Amino acid sequence: MHKKVIANGVPDDAEPVQAFPAPLPAGAIKGILNKYKKKVRVNFDAMGARVMISSSDNSHSISMGSITAVNSEALDDHPGYSILVRHEAWRYHDVQHDMM
Repeated sequence: MHKKVIANGVPDDAEPVQAFPAPLPAGAIKGILNKYKKKVRVNFDAMGARVMISSSDNSHSISMGSITAVNSEALDDHPGYSILVRHEAWRYHDVQHDMM
């Protein structure tokens, strides 16, 4: 699955992470593709303890407490860029958001 996303290269509006761990941004993170190669943006609502994942088709709000882990797999050919996979205590049944 990762190979399909990686084959298209880094999205044109993606920004590399310069330092890790990086602080949560004030605005949306753009330049993210889901496993269907559709662009999504991620917003963090610290006050509401939620993560919002939005595409041109739909939006989903996920409780930060339900996310048990986020795996980051670095892209060897693109320093500063990674594939992220979120793991939740319960699985949301919209498979579009299984991979950010």
